[in-house]
Amino acid sequence: MNRILLGIGRLGHSPKAWYLFLKYNFFSSHVQRNNKSKFFLPTRNALIKFEKGSKLILNGNFILGTPQIKGSRIEGRLLLQENSTFTIGTEGFEQFAGMYIRVMPEGELEIEGLVANEGCSITAGKKIHIGSGSLFARDVVLRSDDVHYILEDGYEPSKPITIGNHVWIGQGATILKGVTIGNDSIIAAKALVVNDIPPHSLAAGVPARIVRENINWKA
Repeated sequence: MNRILLGIGRLGHSPKAWYLFLKYNFFSSHVQRNNKSKFFLPTRNALIKFEKGSKLILNGNFILGTPQIKGSRIEGRLLLQENSTFTIGTEGFEQFAGMYIRVMPEGELEIEGLVANEGCSITAGKKIHIGSGSLFARDVVLRSDDVHYILEDGYEPSKPITIGNHVWIGQGATILKGVTIGNDSIIAAKALVVNDIPPHSLAAGVPARIVRENINWKA
């Protein structure tokens, strides 16, 4: 109940926020609430576009566009393109203002539990899965699709990304297509991850390489 009240409190006194809340939770075919005590909670800073056949599936609360400073007008943006799916796990997800999430046509994004700071960007072509208890610093980029195409035999523009449970990704790091990051790992600031990172590892550099093993961390 406290989490519900906290989420509702994010709407404040904004007529726009309350309009979006009522529209998407009770009158939109694009939002599927598997738990009727969980809600999609767009703030007044939220910009939302659902294309044909797209679906937002809620198993937990999803707060979109929270500003870190009262009065900020920075947007939180969500674009679900044709026949795409975005699933929120039971832990819920709060998308801060300044973050952009795009799920491309036929794409899938699953977030079990995540705290993502301002300026992060997620572009999901083929599936992106983010496990529970993960933490993204500012300006983290995840891209499972190149969007554009290289004209050569065997080229695959889109490959899945899997982020395990309790993964900390530092400021300005970029995670590209086809990568799996194991549970409890840390990705250093500004790292470019193009290969798999095993569990309990600290990876840094361009391209990222493992610099420490048997890592444990807490927020």
